[in-house]
Amino acid sequence: MTLRAKTVKELRQKIEDYDYKRKSGMVFTSKPTVAEWIVVWWKNRTFSESVCSYRRPMINKVIGPAIGHLKVADVKPEHIQQIMKSVEGRSESYNNKLYQLLKQLFRDARLNGLIIHNPCETIKPGGIETAEKKAITAEQFKKLTAATEGTRAYLFCMIGYYTGMRREEICGLTWDHVYLEAASPYIHVEFATTWPTHSKGVWPSPLKSEKAKRKIPIHAELQKALVAAKAVSKSDFVIPGSDGNVITHSSMRRLWGIVDDRTLPEYLPKSRIRDYRTDATEEKGKKAPNAKKTIDFTVTPHILRHTFATNLVASGLDIKKIQYLTGHSDITVLLKIYAHVRENSPEELADMINSSM
Repeated sequence: MTLRAKTVKELRQKIEDYDYKRKSGMVFTSKPTVAEWIVVWWKNRTFSESVCSYRRPMINKVIGPAIGHLKVADVKPEHIQQIMKSVEGRSESYNNKLYQLLKQLFRDARLNGLIIHNPCETIKPGGIETAEKKAITAEQFKKLTAATEGTRAYLFCMIGYYTGMRREEICGLTWDHVYLEAASPYIHVEFATTWPTHSKGVWPSPLKSEKAKRKIPIHAELQKALVAAKAVSKSDFVIPGSDGNVITHSSMRRLWGIVDDRTLPEYLPKSRIRDYRTDATEEKGKKAPNAKKTIDFTVTPHILRHTFATNLVASGLDIKKIQYLTGHSDITVLLKIYAHVRENSPEELADMINSSM
């Protein structure tokens, strides 16, 4: 690197500027490898923990081994096509996320003058289409609560079904954010619990987006469950870990293991058929071989959230209000649900048009 200046003072300033940029990762060789560029690119950007959780493995296990050794300027569309071909057996969602990561990497490389054309521009992601998530019915929810009553999974399911909160949001909920005595009781969603290393929970962690901050009215049935739980709680957390502190990743898995134990095997994905289980008393390491399997449908924390949104859409509530209550930053997610839930029959649409004029 050569620096030129007309005066000693100007040269010193340029040296200081260069040193600052070098230390902050803003200076790189004129022809970096993909691996070198990724190091600089990642260092100068801030991603949420949820984004980091899937981008790190993509970089370390897919992108790095495939093209990390190549110069950024030498990467061709065929290299990108080869990467996408290697993951075509994975979900459509995974393929889209990987493609967006690659596209962003090379877009920013082009903006920094490392390449002229983005090799991702002509590539289309593939993947296996994700099966449509099915909301559970009111009858199925009764089965779920009956099966989990008396366990700590019960309150988790009640909150998920009646508020649509994300798993991380429920685990990050503290009693001082549950306003049971308000004229209209509500939950203030402001923090989340995350597990960066799949171990200890980190609280308070930021929510998925700014729009995830919201105040959700408490349903009468949920209010009863919360009042009962608060009366015996010795923790600041509504859903605490076994020691009363922030819940760990393994403790959360054991909590949902209670639901899995009571679900018929054919409704469990292979990834959730595990050897360890806990019984209703939540004693670590104890199995529940005699748990009655009365849940004859697939249910996950996200399906509870999906059910909440689906029920709101079916109620006819304004789509912008639903977006607020669910904390979605992208309304297109809700529009997909809307398209499936609303019949849009000529009779229904005619009534809407007539009443709007």
